[in-house]
Amino acid sequence: MDTVLLAGPDPALLALLRSALRPQRIEAHLCGTEEDFAARCEKGRYRLIVTQFVHPFLNGTDLGVRIKSAERAPVRPAIWVLTPVQQEQLLLGLYENGVDRCLSLPVSLSRLCRQIEAQLTGTAL
Repeated sequence: MDTVLLAGPDPALLALLRSALRPQRIEAHLCGTEEDFAARCEKGRYRLIVTQFVHPFLNGTDLGVRIKSAERAPVRPAIWVLTPVQQEQLLLGLYENGVDRCLSLPVSLSRLCRQIEAQLTGTAL
């Protein structure tokens, strides 16, 4: 079973997303604080990380680089950030710090679930 980490300050959104992923047999772990998020990213073996937290990637800690470091091979998770902010400087900073994809909020739950499943199965949408 594939495992993803869903992180953000909105527990209702995280629980809804986890419920929507269950039929696809995707195990989702939830995380509600930035501190817990950084620790779980470094310790966990997730195939995909979907987060609303942007600060851990921009505060100089190189979290994205550490998550994808060589010591973690063969598991190097994709990192997706859900954010309502679409300013060019923010997006460039996220991409430069290991984030693979930025998705604009609000997001369609069914579309996001299809994209997560496609990411995990390696199929294109």
